[in-house]
Amino acid sequence: MRAYATNSVGTAYGNEIDFTTTALAGATVTTNEVTVFSYTTATAGGNVTATGGDAVTARGVCYGTTANPTISGTHTEDGTGIGAFTSNLTGLTSGTKYYVRAYATNSTGTEYGAQVEFTTLAVTEPAVSTGAVSSITDVAPRLAEMSLPLMVGQLPKEVSAGVLLRILLLTTSLLKLSLEMMVPEHSRQI
Repeated sequence: MRAYATNSVGTAYGNEIDFTTTALAGATVTTNEVTVFSYTTATAGGNVTATGGDAVTARGVCYGTTANPTISGTHTEDGTGIGAFTSNLTGLTSGTKYYVRAYATNSTGTEYGAQVEFTTLAVTEPAVSTGAVSSITDVAPRLAEMSLPLMVGQLPKEVSAGVLLRILLLTTSLLKLSLEMMVPEHSRQI
């Protein structure tokens, strides 16, 4: 390359200088560890630390149940440019292993960060145990004690209608059972 100038007398040229342009490269991106928030959602993300000489036009994470996920599969879109980003993963299956990679795209293509793995929380059956009944002769006084707040409206405000209904049904069932046990069987047959 050389500079030149033109006037009424003619054109003059400067010294020739050689230079080499820097080739564009892919962006540099890292993948963050995944935080599991529930059985079907998680939070991931990454950080674009270098653009590769051209604008980063897309970034996010790719995720799936097979290793090395790409943008041709399930992925998020979390903005453009350099810097850190957060990705919300939704619609996951509980108790399932997932693979995640951050990605960044510029004019040279898409580059991926290191792969990380996580497993969503598994839904399990609740553990329930029932103790042996030793005596039910004191059920009636306890039912009255439990029912008193219901009758005088002293339940905490946090008690929902569903919980209240279950308390009433349980109280009614236990009261009926208690009365049946207190009255001899031959007296119940009228």
